Amino acid sequence: MKITQIVKGEVVKEEEREFAFSHHSLNQIEMHICNSEAASYSMAQLIQDVASYDPSTANNAQLADDMRICFAWYSTIKEGFSDVKERVKKFKFGEHDVIRLAKAIYSEIEKRKRAGKMKHEWNVESMKKHSKVLFDIINKGQALQTPLLTKENEVVNSNISTELLEVHPEGMTVHTSQSPDDDMDNDMDNVMDDIVQFIKKEGTLPIHPGSTSDTYEPLELSKFLDKWNSFIFKKPFISLVGSLANWKRTEGDIDILIKAHDPSPLVEALDKAISKCIQIGEEQMADVLIQVSQFICTDSLFLAAQWRIERAFPEWSGRLQILDDSFSGPFTNFVDLADLVAVSREEKVREEMAQLKKLKLFTWFPMLKPLHGRKKEEIYSVDSVIETIKSLKDDWFETGIYVEKKFDGVHAQAHVAKDYESGKVARLITEDGTVITKNCPTLRNELRKLSGEFINCGELELWKDGKHQPRADCAGVLNSKEVHPDEKYLRFNIFDKLWHKGKDIHDLPFSERIKRLDQIANTDHVKKTKRTLCHSEAEVRKAIEKVSKEEGSEGAYLKKADFIYELDGKTLNNIKFKNELSCEVQIVKVNIVKER
Repeated sequence: MKITQIVKGEVVKEEEREFAFSHHSLNQIEMHICNSEAASYSMAQLIQDVASYDPSTANNAQLADDMRICFAWYSTIKEGFSDVKERVKKFKFGEHDVIRLAKAIYSEIEKRKRAGKMKHEWNVESMKKHSKVLFDIINKGQALQTPLLTKENEVVNSNISTELLEVHPEGMTVHTSQSPDDDMDNDMDNVMDDIVQFIKKEGTLPIHPGSTSDTYEPLELSKFLDKWNSFIFKKPFISLVGSLANWKRTEGDIDILIKAHDPSPLVEALDKAISKCIQIGEEQMADVLIQVSQFICTDSLFLAAQWRIERAFPEWSGRLQILDDSFSGPFTNFVDLADLVAVSREEKVREEMAQLKKLKLFTWFPMLKPLHGRKKEEIYSVDSVIETIKSLKDDWFETGIYVEKKFDGVHAQAHVAKDYESGKVARLITEDGTVITKNCPTLRNELRKLSGEFINCGELELWKDGKHQPRADCAGVLNSKEVHPDEKYLRFNIFDKLWHKGKDIHDLPFSERIKRLDQIANTDHVKKTKRTLCHSEAEVRKAIEKVSKEEGSEGAYLKKADFIYELDGKTLNNIKFKNELSCEVQIVKVNIVKER
């Protein structure tokens, strides 16, 4: 194999070397590659450009050699330079680049091994110290850990970041970047310096080695809360870049960088894949991809931050350009705007939330999750619900069972109180704690007109032209950036009341709470849920079959008549039944479709 050594862009040496991987350890290969100072900075021709390198195009021998070069580079970065700036000037790639490259090559090797296309063994025992570290990162998929905050690291990082910082006259910190490479390779060092200073000033969660124990001492809640503190995820997380940061003024766009990735291209690709799956009849795969897409969107820090920034500055609508972290910038001057920090709640608030015993107006609380009316992996049926009831400790039939329609919508809670300056104040909150009041002006206004103060639990649905719309459409209206035109078709079905005339009534029996609930008048968009009280198996069966067939019904919801609303969100006194069908089929013929 030819090994080409390149120093400062010039080819200085090329020679033939034969490496039989089965007879050489990674340790020996590293010695061949790193046997001189010049060789420490060498690059294989195949991977001169880390960003465009595609491991799938390399043959097995090339792939193995490229992996060895990654180990050599990583060792060089870790022990070949005493000064970070020296490494940035002399060595083309940063630590993160090498790790990303090594992960890609490792994944390709393992993929070929599983397919029987490549024989390869990792001789971990003979690896050097830093090679073992790199192998542990790529093998276990571990994220990069924060370096230890030693005095030596603190001095090095302080020296680096001090030269890159200057104080803005208005009090903000302005970072002057030297070059794109300096920015990317010194990014972690700047963060470390900020973390050191933050710890000195504020104090954060300590980082101790992980350990396990066979026995545990009793731990009181107060002791854990005493140790809890704030900690940093990303610092900085949001930065002002572009003309406004460089020249202190702009006549064009306002560029804001969020240190997170925009999932939109991935979501678009998933949408195409979902459509394709539906076209070819792979509906099960389509459902999985839909769940993946929803998870990405709801879990995206970038989308959440983008939405919040755009809503904060409507006067600059159209000028705001929200950039993501695709290129690990910024590459020019920038102004820190915000950090991503987990801020510890006040001790009193934490205690109240940990031991929630009473409700508070306009404060979110966990909403109940019922029992499944069937055994695990069993199809729902009326018989399975009856079996579930009979298996419970108490006699539900004697106490009484309320059967209601199971709505196919979004679980939510409505808080309404009097405000002597503005009149009635209303707030709608979904079961996951998202405040959606601004997206539901029609519902908000009707809730304000209802008599008294209250906290009601219910289900939000979307109805158009007398037809129930899918849950996904309802969620789309509730989560739109602006008020959706279809919000006027939202309906709030109330099925429980937990606050009445200034009092928390969650600990009253359900049969008593619904007496207060029934005092509320129906409006065009706020509806009380109908229910049937049953005392026998036959009555329960009849009620389930009736409500399960109603328009928009997802099944039935059963409640023990005297159940107390438990504020931890868990209950053994509610059971759900879902409309499901099961059938066995036999394939009698296979039709060959063109191009499939």
